[in-house]
Amino acid sequence: MLRRFAFVAVLGWTALSGAQDRPTILANATLHLPQGVTRTANLLIHQGKIMSISEPGAPLSSGAEMIDLRGRHLYPGFIDAYSTSGIKVPELPAATTPPAAPASDTASARMDPANRRGLRSDLQAAQLLSLKDNLTQYYQQGLTAAHLSPGVGAFRGTTAVVSYLDADPSTVVLKAALGADIVFRWSGGASQGAAPGGYPNSLMGIIASMRQTLYDAQREEKIRTSKPDAPADAMLRGLGGLVRREMPAIIGADNDREIYRAMQLADEFKFGLIVQGGRDAYKWSDVLKAQKIPVLLNVSMGTAPNRTPAAGDNTPAPVLEERYQTWLARMTGVQKLQADGVEFAFASEGDALGDFLSNIRILISNGLPEAQAVNALTLAPARILGVADRLGSIEPGKMANLTVLSSNLANPESKVISVVVQGRLIAVNPAGSP
Repeated sequence: MLRRFAFVAVLGWTALSGAQDRPTILANATLHLPQGVTRTANLLIHQGKIMSISEPGAPLSSGAEMIDLRGRHLYPGFIDAYSTSGIKVPELPAATTPPAAPASDTASARMDPANRRGLRSDLQAAQLLSLKDNLTQYYQQGLTAAHLSPGVGAFRGTTAVVSYLDADPSTVVLKAALGADIVFRWSGGASQGAAPGGYPNSLMGIIASMRQTLYDAQREEKIRTSKPDAPADAMLRGLGGLVRREMPAIIGADNDREIYRAMQLADEFKFGLIVQGGRDAYKWSDVLKAQKIPVLLNVSMGTAPNRTPAAGDNTPAPVLEERYQTWLARMTGVQKLQADGVEFAFASEGDALGDFLSNIRILISNGLPEAQAVNALTLAPARILGVADRLGSIEPGKMANLTVLSSNLANPESKVISVVVQGRLIAVNPAGSP
């Protein structure tokens, strides 16, 4: 007889005591494996890793704690492919007063170093983690890991992949420097150099500023290698991994024009590209496939617009129909990405986290195969983010990051029962916990 192990309350969430030190068997679970394969099996985890998979009724490891997951569905831990939640960003130092402009009709070719609006490439997400207060919210969506960005400025710093635990960064950071995050807009408010007014204050100006900044970063890299003792420019050095082509750019590009601009920028400066946002990515699926550009897809597609005018609404019927067709194209565009062989992963962008799984289920209800949705939550993000050796599938030797649901993912009534993060079993829905 399998014994149900008691959950121990800790700061509003619950964890399995001693999960790191004593082997634990998750018994009789419906395991979800790659390519949509399911099987009922026992899973042995120990010291934060998956040790083995065995058939029900097979001899069990002596001395292990056993938890009966009969009727529960066990998935690889869900991964949020892009989020700005769980990061605490320091404010920019107060800018000094720039020197008076010389009497000249020629504009400076370089932004004043004391007033680099939108440039936060000095930020390292791995060094700015603030996960504790949001863990319950992440776990309620079955999330066990995420790709995090500082999320301020136009050059937003270096992203990182982390496990969702309140633990030392040396434990939770799985990849400290994944890519350089870039968006075609300013964000973060005045404290992050995004105050209105002044150059650049238009799309043309932002793109021109971006190109100039990247050329400046290339020049800074030459200075670094040829004159090691020269004063370092921290903001430009923060783009060193990108201009050396050691990491890709993660470019926020949602509509088709932004995606085109992102591809053009990557082509000009010859760096790798990951499209983030990408709700119009289906329009470029042939190019994305050919150039092997993955997409971190924002799953929030919004609600279906009205196709007929509401009372008192004078919007012409053709306009309403156009809005609906645009929404529908985005909603079903994910199926085109799948059909055309573009690799994509689901992302929350840190917004509306409470609807993350609901939004994915809406995509499934509109035709996305459930197995592909599971892939976009597990193995696909692990591959894109470079952590598939540890996350993304249920295999011996991989990290014990797992998500337990009451039913299959597509079922709108299915609830997150618990998550396992690096071997720690955390109850999310205690009433339904094993």
